[in-house]
Amino acid sequence: MVCLSIATHRVLSYEVADEAMVREIIRTNLGGIMTSFMKYIQRFQMFLLLRIMGGDPYKEAIRLLPAVTGDMGPLCETTLSSGPEETTLVVNKCIYHSVLVAEQCEFLITEFCCHSSLTWLRPYQKHSVGVSMDRCMAWEDTCCSLHISKKPGARPPVTPASGTDAQSTQQQQ
Repeated sequence: MVCLSIATHRVLSYEVADEAMVREIIRTNLGGIMTSFMKYIQRFQMFLLLRIMGGDPYKEAIRLLPAVTGDMGPLCETTLSSGPEETTLVVNKCIYHSVLVAEQCEFLITEFCCHSSLTWLRPYQKHSVGVSMDRCMAWEDTCCSLHISKKPGARPPVTPASGTDAQSTQQQQ
């Protein structure tokens, strides 16, 4: 997909003067239409997990990290450090970045690897979860660092059972 994106960018840049349009075509080729559809599914899943089942938003966000590393596969070397309040995924070696730099198209890195994974992690920011890309090879850092944390002052999740108990206690009084 990286090579296809590079070739698409090179060919269309000669034909289309609008860089934003070229990038949109590349995103569409990389599954942009399906991504739009999948975002609705993710919102519904988050509603079920966080509102109905009372899941912990931080734990739900870090559950996505195995899928992130799985998407990158053997093309990236990653390390994961996880704790009760913070989790960091560090990508030490990235073939995507190496190929894009060799082809002088490093600006396309935002369509791949950790950057595209931010699409699925950012919705958790509305639920007291901090999500940030602290370092990035595209910014001339030596690695990429994706950081997920509980925001200070985050309330613990309310479990459906405790919410029901609280209502029944109020009714009895």
